[in-house]
Amino acid sequence: MGKDPFALLGTAFSCSCGKTHRIRTRRILVGKGILARMPGVLRELGFCGKALVLFDDATYEAAGKEVCSLLSQHGFAVIPGLLKKQEHFPFLEPDEEARSQVGEFLFHRPDFLVAVGSGVINDLTKFVAHRAGLPYVAVATAPSMDGYVSPGAPMLVGGYKVTYDATPPVVLFADIEVLCSAPLSLIQAGFADLVGKITANADWTIRRVLFGEDFCDALWEHTISFLKALSTHAEGVQQRDEQAITVLTQALIQSGLSME
Repeated sequence: MGKDPFALLGTAFSCSCGKTHRIRTRRILVGKGILARMPGVLRELGFCGKALVLFDDATYEAAGKEVCSLLSQHGFAVIPGLLKKQEHFPFLEPDEEARSQVGEFLFHRPDFLVAVGSGVINDLTKFVAHRAGLPYVAVATAPSMDGYVSPGAPMLVGGYKVTYDATPPVVLFADIEVLCSAPLSLIQAGFADLVGKITANADWTIRRVLFGEDFCDALWEHTISFLKALSTHAEGVQQRDEQAITVLTQALIQSGLSME
């Protein structure tokens, strides 16, 4: 894992820690105007047929409307999937009700799923796609967390959070213009998520010493390297600077890849 994870997409490789790491996401696109490339990239990767595009009201305006239009214009059959929060909740939650909503859309028999959103929508799509045996595509709408390409899908089960193993997206599209327009609270959440890795890595080191848990030195070093890169852009993140948001997004993605 000492190499750039972006250069190892879609591969399995032996690491100095003695483990074999496998990165299942095949393509990651980060930059301005990335969404316009989406239909062509999907064709290159073998996607065809019906796309179930999942979004909520906010993410439809952020990118969902454009995604649906682009896919339709390029020959994909689009199944729009508007996810609605429960009446007594302030936000959409990855609970039984939300999973049921996604399940109902599966009756349209999509060939693949597209998650247009950040944490909850991506996790819901990842979980359901894995259970249904379908590939999925992620379209990021906020640099708010590091789970876009991770192999875990946190769900609420009976009110408790349970993280399930799930297959990461085949491809991730992260359009910087979309991400810079995300609510500032979500941008700040992404920065805080990465700062929290300092404590998480310290916990990992303690577990290694006390309980003999597997530990990857290369992964540790890689995590520290992207935290150092991000630290020089803290003020720019707050100001929605494009370069700073790009660095934040890449660091979040690298963190997610490291979970593989």
